[in-house]
Amino acid sequence: IWTRTFATVASSEGCQPVVDDSGNIYSGFDGLSSGIDPDIVVKFSSDGSTNWVYSFGSDIWGNRGAFALSPDNSTLYCCNPNTGITALNTSDGTKKWDANCGSGSGGCVVGAPGNIIIGVFGVGGVATAKGIQDNGSTASTLWSVPLSPEAGWLNASGSNPTILTNGDVIVETADGYIAR
Repeated sequence: IWTRTFATVASSEGCQPVVDDSGNIYSGFDGLSSGIDPDIVVKFSSDGSTNWVYSFGSDIWGNRGAFALSPDNSTLYCCNPNTGITALNTSDGTKKWDANCGSGSGGCVVGAPGNIIIGVFGVGGVATAKGIQDNGSTASTLWSVPLSPEAGWLNASGSNPTILTNGDVIVETADGYIAR
């Protein structure tokens, strides 16, 4: 139906796109024209037109990352190795806040209600599951559970948490550790 080309680097990692309830697509790329450009997030309409581009100002997707949307689709959460989580306003692509919660090379999910972001982050050499509360213009850590020695797994493969219907969270690491 449509295609767009943005800069890519063969050995780099980007983000899997997410789609909101209106069909808008959010994706991460290694810049606009070359692999040395600052990494970006792009919001596309369902017809492929570009709504906005947000630049991180540096290389953040080199060690993977992930996106999650708030339940009301007003906020895009970008898990990344530099800041942990960056929250963007989906209407115009402006930054709402950064949460320095560790290196976030894996995925994240959002538990409704309350825009609670759950992810696995590298903190002081330990893979750590965290619940981060979106307070609108800031974020705060609700809980933090150390899982296992990081052993570099966050730079090689991330974790995508799962929220069960009873509210329990399941997280795992690429080195064989799983927790509920």
